[in-house]
Amino acid sequence: VVGGTGTGDHLSTIEIARRYRDVGVDVLLITPPYYIQYDWASIYAFYKKVLDKVDMPTILYTIPLATGYNIPVEVFELVANEYSQVVGVKDSSGDFRYHLDLIHLLGRRLAVLQGLDMLFVPSLVMGAHGGVLAGPNFLGKTTLEQYRLVKEGRIQEAVALHNKLMPLWRFMGGCGLVGKLGGKWPTLYKVATQLVHGIDMGSPREPLPPIDDKDRKELEKLLKELDLI
Repeated sequence: VVGGTGTGDHLSTIEIARRYRDVGVDVLLITPPYYIQYDWASIYAFYKKVLDKVDMPTILYTIPLATGYNIPVEVFELVANEYSQVVGVKDSSGDFRYHLDLIHLLGRRLAVLQGLDMLFVPSLVMGAHGGVLAGPNFLGKTTLEQYRLVKEGRIQEAVALHNKLMPLWRFMGGCGLVGKLGGKWPTLYKVATQLVHGIDMGSPREPLPPIDDKDRKELEKLLKELDLI
């Protein structure tokens, strides 16, 4: 079980992390502070203050869409070299050059994890260890098949499956980074999970927008083309 933190300061992050630890969460996923464009030293200091107080396996997380900035690979490298509890890095930047840098510099000692469904197979092919993704909520078996194909060296089959899914990922906004729906992607994943598994996921918390009938019909069409519904 991975518990994510997403706060604007180290004190709140420490408090949440300790709660996770106390209820048995296995791994901590730390999102850096948002809103302000922090420099390297400030980001490094944030991680140090948290990791000095919470000793549990930790994945460092970069998600510029939410925080407003990307974390330099060198900062991750410094933190990982200093704290043995750091076990991985989750990258939701959508910047594949940056992702390759993570794999090259950190991949031998940390799990480099892709955060975007659209980039999962390309990341695995280039040496990423896995992903922390939204798609498996309704595409669990398919995601596992992508992983298995790459690990077995059946790259052409993995790429073919990846390309088969691309119309769906493009419609759903590339996890919010590209595409016409943008900020509706959390709602789309909820609706897709309900359509595929019959689980009532409820409405998104405001101010996340609902999807209209047109978008729902397009989502249903794409899922039918994949034989998911």
